[in-house]
Amino acid sequence: MMGWKDLPYWLKGGLIGVIVAFFSSLIVQLVELNNLGIIREIFAWLNLPGLIIAAFTGFFRIDFFGGFGSTPAETLKSIIVVFIFNVLFYFLIGALVGAIVGKVKSKNKNKKNRT
Repeated sequence: MMGWKDLPYWLKGGLIGVIVAFFSSLIVQLVELNNLGIIREIFAWLNLPGLIIAAFTGFFRIDFFGGFGSTPAETLKSIIVVFIFNVLFYFLIGALVGAIVGKVKSKNKNKKNRT
């Protein structure tokens, strides 16, 4: 069984990105329920990539006068779509950062072995 140390760096970065996306979305929804405006605005910036991607791909449209949807089912669908795109976005960003870290560490390890 593979442990955390055995995973490649790109996968570690992707998993950390998924955790960031999950908790930022969860915090935004919980704060929204409790009507804590300023905290919601801070964490809403973390959900912005998923919102933009979902809007440009046509998965939902934003009704500026009525919010995400006119019915609770449409609102829930919109929240889920934004969450999925957010998770994918942060996984890809985390995987990219992890791949770069892995390359740098492997180069440093190769330099040490040569000397």
